[in-house]
Amino acid sequence: MRINVGNELDEASTVHWHGLSLPAEMDGGPHQMVEPGATWSPNFTIDQPAATLWYHPHPDGTTEHQV
Repeated sequence: MRINVGNELDEASTVHWHGLSLPAEMDGGPHQMVEPGATWSPNFTIDQPAATLWYHPHPDGTTEHQV
């Protein structure tokens, strides 16, 4: 699966997944910021049972503002 995460905000952001079994470098979080106007395209294979999954922004110190 490939997901194109485009940042159309005027500040850096990131996306962090919950419930997915995936490689750490595809998990997002404060260490993988997406700058304004940039796109991050994580890709990974989903190999797990059906589940409730979700995602949210996860920039250090401003998560609550972006959520």
